[in-house]
Amino acid sequence: MSEPLRRVSRLVLFSTADPWYPMRTARRAQLLAMLPVDPTEAVSAPDPGSRPHRSGAYWEYLQADDRPLLLRAHDLEDENDARRDARATFESAGMLRPVFVRDPRSDALAWWLVRDRRVVLVPSRVWLPTQRLALARHLRGARRALRAQPPWGGYIP
Repeated sequence: MSEPLRRVSRLVLFSTADPWYPMRTARRAQLLAMLPVDPTEAVSAPDPGSRPHRSGAYWEYLQADDRPLLLRAHDLEDENDARRDARATFESAGMLRPVFVRDPRSDALAWWLVRDRRVVLVPSRVWLPTQRLALARHLRGARRALRAQPPWGGYIP
């Protein structure tokens, strides 16, 4: 009898060639459209609609239960570039600082991890204004996950 497959936390690449790319990047665009809670924050979020994507890739951190934990904020040139970027992001994780953001229409909350005033990582979801404790817990879990780089793996929808 074979042992069942064990799922582990892993990094997964997504590219413009993947059929689920539009859905996954729509969520990322929603998060990047949010504004810093602190209006004095000078952070530049990449505009996902600023250039059409003919090719490109980005990575996500998926937890062992297949739920995404965090996403790269913008596309990179190709899969090799995305792999290099992931390695560099994990190596410099201590330089990322959190910025709390809010959707001005719905008041939904989220966070960005920022380096040099540029958004690097975003969470996989948003929270209601009453869920601030859950938001903070998720941010702590994401920062903890950045301390140990998981292996690369696949995505099974």
